[in-house]
Amino acid sequence: MRVLEHGTTRPGAERAAQLGLDPGTDAFHSVVVHLENDVPIQHEARWVHPVHVPGYLDADLGAETPSAYLFSGWPLTDAEQTVEAVLPDAGVAAALDVAPTSPCLRILRRTFARAGVISVSVLVHPGDRYRLGTHVHDHS
Repeated sequence: MRVLEHGTTRPGAERAAQLGLDPGTDAFHSVVVHLENDVPIQHEARWVHPVHVPGYLDADLGAETPSAYLFSGWPLTDAEQTVEAVLPDAGVAAALDVAPTSPCLRILRRTFARAGVISVSVLVHPGDRYRLGTHVHDHS
């Protein structure tokens, strides 16, 4: 995994609202590129609620993924996801080592713990290196 950013930022109005923050409030922010056999398979931009997860900046993202860190201390209670096909912007394309004209899958994910929204993530995967699947089980 390559850590590109890990610090504090002031998210735009839309991201702040998704996190449940007032506009102009700082949030924690990380950008990492996930690798498989040294090949980029995911660009992850994540905004983390600073009140609900105050120790996020102490996470060693070179040693564990942002999700692993978050779920180890703040068990997931809910998640929302939206998946769409996109063309990557120039920065994401460079990080994923693909052309800006390469189709990608983008997943917008909000994760919740008992405290409320803990993070908002934008995950971009090269279309030729990612497959999305699901399994649904009837518990009745």
